[in-house]
Amino acid sequence: IRLPSGSEYVVLQSLEWNTEYEVNVVAENQRGRSQAGTLSFRTLPEPTAIP
Repeated sequence: IRLPSGSEYVVLQSLEWNTEYEVNVVAENQRGRSQAGTLSFRTLPEPTAIP
């Protein structure tokens, strides 16, 4: 996902319940690219309905 200049966050959509994800982030500007930063997380389990 390429973000507009000055962006501070992105919303990840359509993620599955109770699934592990790994996101790699790289910043780029006129001076070059950063090393990739990695964020690992698991989404919450699907909520159960209240009877």
